Formats: sequence, C-alpha cells, structure tokens
Amino acid sequence: MSRADTGRSIATIIAFGLALGASTVTFPLLALDAGISAPVVGALAAVSGASQLTSRLALPWLLERVPDRALIVSACVAMALSGATLLVSTAFAAFVGAQLLQGLARALFWTSSQTHAVRSPGTPIRRLAQVHSSGHVGSLAGPAAAGALLALSPHLALGLVVAAAVAGMVTGSLLVRRAPYARRPRGTRRSRLWRRRTVALGCWTSFCAGGWRGILDAFVPVVLATAGLSTATIGWLVAVAEGAVVVVAVALARYGREPFGQLVRFGAMAVLAGATVLPAVAGQPVLAGVALAVAGAGAGLAGSVGPAMVNASVHERDQGMAIALTGTYRAAARLATPAVLATAGGLVGVPLAIALTAAGMVAPVLGLGVVSRRPG
Repeated sequence: MSRADTGRSIATIIAFGLALGASTVTFPLLALDAGISAPVVGALAAVSGASQLTSRLALPWLLERVPDRALIVSACVAMALSGATLLVSTAFAAFVGAQLLQGLARALFWTSSQTHAVRSPGTPIRRLAQVHSSGHVGSLAGPAAAGALLALSPHLALGLVVAAAVAGMVTGSLLVRRAPYARRPRGTRRSRLWRRRTVALGCWTSFCAGGWRGILDAFVPVVLATAGLSTATIGWLVAVAEGAVVVVAVALARYGREPFGQLVRFGAMAVLAGATVLPAVAGQPVLAGVALAVAGAGAGLAGSVGPAMVNASVHERDQGMAIALTGTYRAAARLATPAVLATAGGLVGVPLAIALTAAGMVAPVLGLGVVSRRPG
C-alpha cells in the first residue's frame, strides 16, 4: 500500500468509525425521545445485528465480483442513508430502516476495508491492526461528539452521522482500485474452508472479540450502574475499555509479529479474566477500570490477530472469503452474546452469567491451541 493510499484508507476508516460511533448513541436516544420503549429500542439494535450477519453471508460472492473500493464506498452510502432516514422521519418504520442500513454498512465496510489492507504490501497483522486502530479512533470520538450535539439538537447529531459518512465516501472513492478476487473454479466446495484448523482458530478468535463487544455494549453499563457508579464515571470506564483496544491495535500495527497462536491465547485469557472479575469490582472505579482495560486489550489482540491468522493460512484467491468468514463469526457473537446473557442472567444472575458466557466464548480458542502458520 502506497503512503498516499494508506493515508486515504486511514481517513476513510476514521470517517466511517466516527459516523458509526455517533449513530450508536444517537439512534437509541432519539428512539427513546420519540416514545419508543427501552425493550423495543433493544430489539431495534438487534435488527442492526441481524442485518449485519445476513449481509456478511453474501460477501464472499460479492468480493469475487465487486472491487473492494466499491464496497467501501457503498458502505459509506448506506451509513449516510441511515442517518438521513431519521432526519426525514422518526416514525417506527424509519428506525427499522435506519438500523437495517446501519447493519448493512457495518458488514460491507469492515470486511472490504480488511481485504483492501491485506492485499497491500506489508505484514498482514500490521495492516489489519491499522484498520482496527483507525476504526476505534472514530468509535471513541463519535459517541462523545454525538452526545454533545444531542444536547443542542438531534438534527446536529444526525447531521454528524451523514457528514462523516459522506466524507468516507469521498476519501474511499480515491483509494487504489484492486480487482475483485479471482473466482474459484466451478464445482469447488467452499464449505470446507472453516474446517482448516488455522482458519477455525482465527474465526473463533474473532468470535471472542465480537463476544466481548456484545458484553461491553449490552451489559457492562448495566453492571456498573447497578453498582452505584455515576453516568459520567461509567462513560469514562467504557472509554478505558475502548482505549485499551486502540492501544493494543496501534502496538500491533507498529510492531506486530507472529506467532499467532501465542497472541490469540493471551488475548482470550485476558478477555476471560477481565470479564469475570468486573462484576466483583464494579463498585470500585479504579479496579473496574483495570478489569475493563485487561478485557479490552485482550479483545484488541483477538480482533486484529484473528483475521490476520486466517489471511496468512489460505491461498490468495480464498482470502476474501476467509476474512468474510471471520467477520461472520464476529457478527454472530455480537448478536448472540446479549441474548445469551439476558437469558442466563435471569437464571443465575448477571455476574455469573457474564463469567459463564465469557468462558464459553474463549473455550474454542484455548482448546484449538497453537497452529501452524503455513498456508493450509
């Protein structure tokens, strides 16, 4: 990747992350303001997750027919339309449409930006960590900016979503055009790719990262609030978890090296440790911050290393499909984790439910162990 293309790629990822981060705060708060109940707002978030998951299933087919640059721009268009929909109307149907578009945008953008990165010169883990860290820069700034703008006017916050997405469209259209992946020979079976041990480990590592995101988005604020912490403190603690992801991703982008197996095991154990300890120390901000930082750092490792491991273990023509597969696992975890926690929390309590869910997320990663780095 040339220096100019790298700069444009980073700018596009930050712009999309800013739009996405702003939407994750603006959409639910605007829905509550429109009179939609909290449980229904949660269901609307699940609509976005379902849209993301189903959209990812079409990505292997798309990557063989559409340049990744076009998919990146299309994702920014979908993100801009999601914000514009709510600028026009705040009816329930408009919220459903906005969430469907947001999920589509997530699916298209993160997979296509990763494939654009790994097809450029350089170490895959560094390139993917660069995508990961740039995205989190936007996701850190987006909620804070949207929160400030919402205090002035919902239209300003929605305008930020649209404007950031349009900026991503502009910079994304200037990326180097890379041809679609070569189509696989007719009759080749795709379904066996996930059975390769290295690919399976990379997929479950991505599942672990997505599972932590589901815990962080859906239950960490609830646990902290139940422990009596103020909303301002909760906001800062969530930012600590996000910041840990950024720090790890930046470190991998600068110094990233294999062995993958050691990195993913360390990341999985960090997620498990942080998530398990958090409920016990939720009432103590400093200790809660440490637990969130540990889990966030582990998720940062998992989120960057999982796709890199898969990319390094398959033939070039399979890279797009393999990266899309890791994204599908991540999206499935983000959709499933809140549902599992909600069910288990009612049976055994939220603290134990978080520990059991985290253990289930990381068990496949720890069980698969160290794998060969050779293409398989």
